[in-house]
Amino acid sequence: MTRYDPNIHHRQSTRLKGYDYTLPGAYFVTIVTQGRECLFGQIADSEMKLNPTGQLVAALWQAMPLHFPISLDIWVLMPNHLHGIIIINDHTLTRECRGEAAGDNIVDSPKRVNPAASPLQPGSYPPNGTIPGSLGAII
Repeated sequence: MTRYDPNIHHRQSTRLKGYDYTLPGAYFVTIVTQGRECLFGQIADSEMKLNPTGQLVAALWQAMPLHFPISLDIWVLMPNHLHGIIIINDHTLTRECRGEAAGDNIVDSPKRVNPAASPLQPGSYPPNGTIPGSLGAII
């Protein structure tokens, strides 16, 4: 098996520049450990055997819908990474998660200087920072 070498294996982000990752939809997510270190367990007899850290990661992944307006679809935890599908639910729920009034029409608000920032605090989030309620904030 070839080990990961950043000088050989050049990975580029598949994120769409300018896309609003607070929008409802299904998002395929991969989270990899630093240095691809096997921290979550091991494969034995063709089955993933979680260690205590892997059990914690699995429990935290499954608990995310308790903290965010999302649903989880199929997911798998491997020794050094996790693949899963996160479904961001209705936009009004996402706005509530960000602390915005559900009745306000924030999408078409002409007062928003930075469309990535919360309308409650215009311009308070850096243009390249994590947007509350976004996929990045959830992860």
